[in-house]
Amino acid sequence: MQPTTPLLAAGLSDTGRQRQENEDRIHVDPVRGVFIVADGLGGHAAGEKAAETAVEMILTRLSRKVGAPEDRMREAIAVANNEILKLANGRADWQGMASVVTVALVEDGVVTVGHVGDSRLYLLTPGAIRKKTHDHSPVGELEDAGQLTETAAMAHPRRNEVFRDLGSQQHGPDDDEFIEIIRFPFSPNMAMLLCSDGLSDQIPAERIRRSVETHAGNPQQAVRELVRMANEAGGKDNVSIVLVEGAEYRVAPPAPAPELAPRAPLAAPARKSRPALMLVLGALLCLALFAAVRPYIRESGDGLKLEFGTVRGPAVWKVTPDGPLTLAAALAQAREGDSIVAGPGVYRDKVRLATGVALINEPRRTATLEGGEVSADNVRRSRLVGFKISGPATVGLRLMNSEVEVTDVQVTGMLEAGILVEGDAPSLIRASTIAGNPGSGVVVRGAAAPAITNNVIVGNGKTPGALRPGLHIAGTAEPVITGNVIADSGVEQIWASPLFNADSLTASNFLAPGAKERKALVKVVTR
Repeated sequence: MQPTTPLLAAGLSDTGRQRQENEDRIHVDPVRGVFIVADGLGGHAAGEKAAETAVEMILTRLSRKVGAPEDRMREAIAVANNEILKLANGRADWQGMASVVTVALVEDGVVTVGHVGDSRLYLLTPGAIRKKTHDHSPVGELEDAGQLTETAAMAHPRRNEVFRDLGSQQHGPDDDEFIEIIRFPFSPNMAMLLCSDGLSDQIPAERIRRSVETHAGNPQQAVRELVRMANEAGGKDNVSIVLVEGAEYRVAPPAPAPELAPRAPLAAPARKSRPALMLVLGALLCLALFAAVRPYIRESGDGLKLEFGTVRGPAVWKVTPDGPLTLAAALAQAREGDSIVAGPGVYRDKVRLATGVALINEPRRTATLEGGEVSADNVRRSRLVGFKISGPATVGLRLMNSEVEVTDVQVTGMLEAGILVEGDAPSLIRASTIAGNPGSGVVVRGAAAPAITNNVIVGNGKTPGALRPGLHIAGTAEPVITGNVIADSGVEQIWASPLFNADSLTASNFLAPGAKERKALVKVVTR
């Protein structure tokens, strides 16, 4: 059975800018209405073999039009899964190979989707785009549940992990939590886009929609443009796209222009009176006085301040390990709004963050703050970005009564805590790696209420005789903790105060992935 309406379709698969081999495979058949994106896993030889096998076996089963579309789809994907597993078990260099896949079958104006993994299918109508599939991954679940924004999910360090694939274990067509089946009508004014995560991890959905609409009616040009965009955004992975358009899919109509109110007739100029002349002279005097004293408003950590003189714009301080300016000296001289950019190398300064000052390592994680003890005390609107903080030391990063945005930082080797947050001012710790600390990974105590999101907190708290969790919430602390991977800790993954709602932690974070015993993830303690 063929599609009842004509379909325009195109596909393109590209290696990307950071991979040597392309492990993705696609299939585009608008006549039979079959479209596939398969993303191979397990190394270049094994990955591409897994993706090739997935496409081949799925096409073989779907070509036999016996049974309902959803039944044929389930059988096709199960057969592909079991064939990949059989091949992997037959050769040592294919061990562990697998593939994720998204398949769309269009028949009688209805799309049947079979989906396993983190490739995607988007449905587009003029002016709108909607993700129809669910990402079978820890980060994808948090995004689909609204606990992570699309931007945060794209940047998450564990974005590429999946818990469903073809080839890891034997499956039947009707196994629970294996194949996701979706069905929806497909009208001539719609389009659908299948893609690997090489596109969806680089380009937000709204930008995808705008690009497709720009080239509506020309899917070949649209997929070429999307691949170019993904590569310009970094090209971290293979990029594979299949775009299918109905015959009437078009760009969204422009919003109607607001009606202009009729212009009022111009009033006749009034004759200047003596009071009006005095007002003009007074205004000129004020302008002269303003120019002489040059007052301006400066935003500071203590609010808005009135100052006088020449307005000083934000400055950028460049620091290197062997340069004349140390990190400590730059922090002492910098003013609110300034940025300090540290180049690659090892820094042994005792770093004290300053209000309104950003401390940034470029390129990210090429500079090491050796010896730990980076601190902020009663600091507001500060930033720490991209550094490695290494021990041995008691604490890597200590935030006391401070509002600091910590992004993409790595902390290792700390005896008490990788990061310690105390006091009552909010901070943000995100997209960072806190790993290999003999003490806890992160400790939050007092009345602190930081946001701790999208971090990797692994391998902490393993000091013999003094085992600790990866995350310790003590006292009356009320942190917001979402989207973190917390695993391989010395004892439970999290210790929580009796005053904290510990039940929320397992639902909004990825705790001990792969662990068979789930009872010891979170422990309520009084210490």
